[in-house]
Amino acid sequence: MFKAPMVFLLGTMLCVACAPVSTTTSKPAKTKVTPRSSPVVKPKPVVIAPDAGARPVVRGSGPAVQVSILVFSDFQCPFCSKAHKTIQALRREYGDRLEFVYMHNPLTFHPLGFDAAVLAMAADQQGKFWPVHDRLYAAKPRLTKDAIVAALVGAGVDFDQLKRDLRTKRIVTFIRKSQRIAAAIGASGTPAVFING
Repeated sequence: MFKAPMVFLLGTMLCVACAPVSTTTSKPAKTKVTPRSSPVVKPKPVVIAPDAGARPVVRGSGPAVQVSILVFSDFQCPFCSKAHKTIQALRREYGDRLEFVYMHNPLTFHPLGFDAAVLAMAADQQGKFWPVHDRLYAAKPRLTKDAIVAALVGAGVDFDQLKRDLRTKRIVTFIRKSQRIAAAIGASGTPAVFING
């Protein structure tokens, strides 16, 4: 079974996520908490339906999977880079018992995040998402345009095919859909990590 400290460590990543910061200094309104008299209504599960040519990318799946980690992430987010390292360590330790589902949520204040997501998903059309993904998160000291190109070159992406795939709107549409799903479930910052849920 999974060791509690590693799962705890992963859970704590949510506390240090990138999120838009409010600059208001007003005091929060006092509210009175009363017990519910009506039954709790469970939300409907969010369905992540694949689009033609664009789908969530998954690492590890099959009958041995015991834990599924869904991450909404942004390639330019420094906290996502730290989360990536933790998830890599979990993957090394637990192997095929861990499923990792990656969804895009590039934040507006990361100017290269959206472009990196589009290029990574275009690389996925060639089966190169994960090599590009890993190289983007390894970019030091921060993500730059040169680092994005280096990730694509290092992963062996065919640039002629990449250009053809970028002409369609399905990749941008998918990333926007991923962002809407993140907003619908309250994942306003990155990384937003969901374990078995």
